Amino acid sequence: MLSPMSLKTYCLKRDVFHFSKEILGITLHPGQAAWTNNSWKLINILKPANQWGKTLVESVIHIFHAVTKVMLLGRVSDDTVWEKILYETANVGKTYEVAKGVFETVQDVVEGRILLPDGHTNDSLLKGWAIADLVEVANRPPEILWWNNSKTLIRSYDEFGSAFKRKRLAFVSGDECGDIPELKLFLNGTLLPRVAFFQGPIHLVGTSQPAGVEYEELAEVAEKEHKKDSALYYFQTGSIYENPNLDKEFLQQMEEVADPELRKQIIYGQYVDYRDHFFNYHEANQMFSHDLDYDAETGIIEEPDPKGYYIATLDVSASKDDTVFAVLRYNRKATIGGQTVELPYKVVFYKAFRGETMPLSLQYEMVKNWFGIYKSVSPNTRFTFDGQSLGGKGIAQALSSLHGYPFPPSRESFISAKGEALGILKEVLGRGRRFTTDEKGDRIDENNDWGFIRASWKLFDLRKQFEMYRLKDDNIKQDGVMAIMQAIYFIEKRKPRLTKPRVMDFNIYRAMIGRSQ
Repeated sequence: MLSPMSLKTYCLKRDVFHFSKEILGITLHPGQAAWTNNSWKLINILKPANQWGKTLVESVIHIFHAVTKVMLLGRVSDDTVWEKILYETANVGKTYEVAKGVFETVQDVVEGRILLPDGHTNDSLLKGWAIADLVEVANRPPEILWWNNSKTLIRSYDEFGSAFKRKRLAFVSGDECGDIPELKLFLNGTLLPRVAFFQGPIHLVGTSQPAGVEYEELAEVAEKEHKKDSALYYFQTGSIYENPNLDKEFLQQMEEVADPELRKQIIYGQYVDYRDHFFNYHEANQMFSHDLDYDAETGIIEEPDPKGYYIATLDVSASKDDTVFAVLRYNRKATIGGQTVELPYKVVFYKAFRGETMPLSLQYEMVKNWFGIYKSVSPNTRFTFDGQSLGGKGIAQALSSLHGYPFPPSRESFISAKGEALGILKEVLGRGRRFTTDEKGDRIDENNDWGFIRASWKLFDLRKQFEMYRLKDDNIKQDGVMAIMQAIYFIEKRKPRLTKPRVMDFNIYRAMIGRSQ
């Protein structure tokens, strides 16, 4: 039986790689080794391809924690105390079926049932004694009980918050995090408080999924912070080719027959948006800029300019939907290479709140005040509003002093106008995108500054609406998209149309009468 002293060397270096090789009889591949050596920060995100070996490596890390109680290093007085202290770790998934992957793999590793490339199973020194008991009965979440008062808990996302109100966890791993909804709230509201006592790491692991927008956002933050050598974040990706247990020739054949887009996900772990979203992930991502700040209290992104041309847009709600008021500037220009060029439209003001939280009369007064911020400085400020919501006429009367333009315009049906407006919005979002094809056949954008709308990255809710918007789903939140759509429709329909020059006969008179004189 292993003693705390025999495990101390592994604990001091947090050396999961040699622990796995010498105690469990498993040699981790280089990608897994890099993950185990570096993923000790507070938030660690692993975005590998399918079959990279993420379940195995997370199982090994859970075993390492259970056996060594590594987060107790330097906090206990003697071996007797070490063995008495309850030390719990948890693996969570959207469902038990997902979370139980670690539950089953931990048992296989400990009991020496993992098939190795040489045809043998792993030679585990923990076989037959380290696991004291297994809990796998109806109406109770699965658990692994260890000889030294450690526990490995398996939980589903649905019950994790209520089941762990008083838990102190030394380590938490989330499996297939791209499938977990409201991941940010789950991370901040549930996971972080649970690891505060032991100061243990949190692992968010999973292959990218089209619905996992919040997972992609967290991964993007982690990747940027990791590049800055952050003390709080670690980020790693992984290709299926890193797994030595898989035949490389077969993987190449699989890559050749896989869909060109989907192979980026299943082979290399990249995010691929193949759901029926109206705006693809890249269009929505390009719209929102990290360079723009946002004051949530005032709603102001950019102060008004006397020379600015602004369009204010309103989508009103008196129910659980949001009331959205935004202002866009559309005469931004810059001199590049001696030429004056038009810059993308810019969201300079944004406010959104649930309509039922305040009476309409108060909403209208707030809209007048917000509109006045820009109108009082720039005379070239206009107003457009949803003429369908709440009867349209009620808004027009209540806000008549703003001299607004209803959407849809008079005598046009809402359905046809909305269809045209959405088409215009999508074209504006993708404007300026120029593709070429590289040697591998992948499309590469030559213009990094494409897209003709810019908004602050801090408008999280608006960004999520653009990423998730679908034409056939009435249950998704879309008030922000509709407000921006109305503004873009107003701008684009009033821009002067440039006609292409055509060649005319030099003899204009003859061209007009159709014959020579």
